[in-house]
Amino acid sequence: MKPYSHPDYMTNQKVVVFGEFEYQAGSRKHPRRVVAKAEKPADSLAHNFMYIVTNIKGDIEFAVKFYCGRGQMENYIKKGKEDFAFKAVSRKSKIVNACRLQTHALAYTIINYMRRLLLPESMRKDRMSTIRLNLMKIVSRVIHYAGKTIFK
Repeated sequence: MKPYSHPDYMTNQKVVVFGEFEYQAGSRKHPRRVVAKAEKPADSLAHNFMYIVTNIKGDIEFAVKFYCGRGQMENYIKKGKEDFAFKAVSRKSKIVNACRLQTHALAYTIINYMRRLLLPESMRKDRMSTIRLNLMKIVSRVIHYAGKTIFK
């Protein structure tokens, strides 16, 4: 069996190949559709592979873009939970939780505008916790005293 070689394999161009196949795990009754994306970044010999088990019909590229967009949205939610306390909505009242979440979303929006307008280019893509830490180091002095950490 010959190894697969793509005509652009050794060039400095990005190569992306999509495909699909069916796979049936031992615990499943029916085979599932699996879409695959193989990507060779420019200036790299390594390949990146992505496999997605899906029930979306139609175009393979659409399915991959859909799931990548969904994954990006999960990253935004994780960032909101970790950096802006989105998960701190533990009241019994749904109205209080909704107001609290809207306040957190407003803080997220304000910080993003400040990041774009005020921060230097090197800090614009940093996570909020990193920005907070860097700004705290600028305006404060850390003192360790009697097992406590104090910021002055």
